[in-house]
Amino acid sequence: MDRKIPRTQFTKKDRAMIQQMLLEFFGEKGIAFEGEIQSANTFEVIDSMGFLELLNFLEQRTGTELDLSALDLEDFATLGGLVKSIEKILKA
Repeated sequence: MDRKIPRTQFTKKDRAMIQQMLLEFFGEKGIAFEGEIQSANTFEVIDSMGFLELLNFLEQRTGTELDLSALDLEDFATLGGLVKSIEKILKA
């Protein structure tokens, strides 16, 4: 999936694309999910270096620098929260 999301065209329907990007990233790392990705604990799935790799991966895929300074770290506790946080950043 090489499609970049232009910031001006980002919509809620693109949440599914962000989830797909996460699945692609984790698939490349050999991490599979049983059940729903939304409730998975982010830091049980990856460590802090993996999180930085994930952010870099998402920045490359979206073509946008992800400024995390305005968000609370608790927003990243689950992968569902991470998806919503990325959506907020991309909408800004």
